[in-house]
This record gives sequence, structure tokens and C-alpha cells, in this order.
Amino acid sequence: MRRVQGDARIGVFTGGLPRGCSLCYTGAKIVVFATGLCRDSCYYCPVSRARMWSDQMYVDEEPAETLADILLEAYRIGASGASITGGDPLARPGRVLRIIRGLKAEFGDDFHIHLYTSGRLATRRMLEELYSAGLDEIRFHPTSPSMMEKVRIAVESTGMDVGVEVPAIPGREGDLVELARRLEEMGAEFLNLNEMEVSEANIEAVSRRGFRVSANGVAVEGSRETALRVVEWAAKNLERLRVHFCPAGFKDYVQTRNRLLRKARGIAHLYEEPSREGTLLRGEVLLKQASAQTYRLVGEGLLVPLGGRMYATHPEFLDEIVRLLPPGTIEEAAIAEYHPTLSRVLVSRRRVA
Repeated sequence: MRRVQGDARIGVFTGGLPRGCSLCYTGAKIVVFATGLCRDSCYYCPVSRARMWSDQMYVDEEPAETLADILLEAYRIGASGASITGGDPLARPGRVLRIIRGLKAEFGDDFHIHLYTSGRLATRRMLEELYSAGLDEIRFHPTSPSMMEKVRIAVESTGMDVGVEVPAIPGREGDLVELARRLEEMGAEFLNLNEMEVSEANIEAVSRRGFRVSANGVAVEGSRETALRVVEWAAKNLERLRVHFCPAGFKDYVQTRNRLLRKARGIAHLYEEPSREGTLLRGEVLLKQASAQTYRLVGEGLLVPLGGRMYATHPEFLDEIVRLLPPGTIEEAAIAEYHPTLSRVLVSRRRVA
């Protein structure tokens, strides 16, 4: 019998973690949203209405138009891999192949890439092309029993790590056990069970089906318990298949936070300080009027012009800047907190003077 490892707050597994998951734990993967197009309409899909059904591309939180945008983001966070998702990325196979080849050419064969798909659009030829391009791992979300044939083809026709990733729907424990048993027989590598998420996009459809939101406000009640029982069953009854439970909160509390920390450190200006939460802090000074002292501080690099009457300084220097500037010069001084995107979305602002 195998052991169950991990912590229910951030994930438990038996048989080891898929490589893609181990890199996500450290925030070391960029997330490439290849397209919002998809031929399935799963009621529990948490993808936002702004992205779903629209043929647009994002990398992490940033809109992306070219391969160069994706490569730059990988450099910003010091990425060791990429997750390609959607929608269904295979709705735009040429785009996906260019992304995979571009990332491998830039960062080498060790740069790990995994991809999510329902498999509806996956042909044998397409799967072989994905593997030849450098795809390391593919995660199917079979939306019907017939889609399992695509999993079998990927196992038999490619050298990718092949697995299935589905939500742990309460009341479907028996189906999940049967799925795990079938994947083991098929020779697949893993089964990922996601805690069933609740989002603005799916809350109405989820509620109509009688599911209730759990106390944490981000998942369906009973999903976690369902997944944990399946992992326990797999540890006792399966020999090889890796089975992993990923809590809904993990994406925010661990995966996204760690990735934002990496990005904040990578893009911070000299006057910005990354916070423990992965945001960027900076001192901001709005002047009524500039003075000779203002220009001296700018020349010394302690104040950086942002445009107009606004200047920035490192949070550590803000109190000293306020003391040095002549009385009546400052209209407002504050510590501002920004999301680490290129557009620097404001999170909070605390006035100090």
C-alpha cells in the first residue's frame, strides 16, 4: 500500500506529483491563456466571462499578442516552465505549436511545458505534433466517455506524460474511482482532482444544480472530502497511477502568490519594494509646487519624476523626503501598493502626510 503525502490545505497526493504540479507549487511556471475558444460548455468552468469564448491571449495577468510577450514574461518571473490553458488551446493548434517551439528554442529542453485540453479537438496527428514540438505533459479534461480514447492515443503514440485533470464533483466519488482504475490500466501517468471552484462565471449554474458554497467562499461544499477519499482509495488499491488533490485556495494562497513574488522581484523599479504578498510598495509625493530642494533630491536619485507633480521614492525614504522638502511644498505623501503588472494596478494607498 502506498502512502498519502502532503497537507489538505495545499494539496495531498499518492505516488508523487506530476512535474507540472511540482513547478506550480513554487510559482515557477508562467500561465499562457492561449485562447478563450472552446467547443465544450462545462457548467462548472471558472474562467471569467471576459476571457471565455473570446479568441484573446494572456500570459499570467498580462494581455499578450506575440510570442515575444510570452518570452518576456518568462524572463520577468525567472520561469522554469509554462502551463498552456484556455478555453481549449487546441482550438488554435498553430498558435500553440509556435508557443511551444518558441519557449523551447529560447529556454532549452529542460523548460517544462504542460497543456490542458478536453481532447475534443485532439487527433492522433495533432498529439504527435505537440510531442515533436516539445510538449512535456498533457492534461485531458474528458467531457464525455468517448474522450477517453484521446487519452489512450496520447499514451500509445507519444512520449509525453499523459494524465487527466477534473473537478472533484460531490456525489461522483464512484465515477472518479472508476476513472482512476481505468487510467492505471491504460498506462496514464496521473489523475489530478481539483477542488470544484466557485467563481462569478459559474456560481449561478453551480447553485442551480443544488451545490452549496463552502465556508472558504471559493469552492463547492463536499468537493474536498470527495477528492480526499479518492486519493486514499488510490493509495490502497492502485500500484502506479499518481493521484493528486489540488485545493481551490492553493492557486491563490500558494501558486499565484509565489509567482507574483517572483514577478515583483523581477520587475521592481529602484523605488519599489516587493511585499511579502507579492505586491509592490512605493512612496509617492504629490507636490503643490517644485522647489530647488526638489530638483536636488531628483538629481541624487531619491525622488523620481512620474509625470506632472507626482514623484516616487523608495518607501524607506518617504519620511525623510517629507522632512527635507520645504513646508507647503507637499500636497500629499503616501505609501502606495500596486499589483505587479506592467500597468501597475493600484491595490491600496495609505496617506502619511
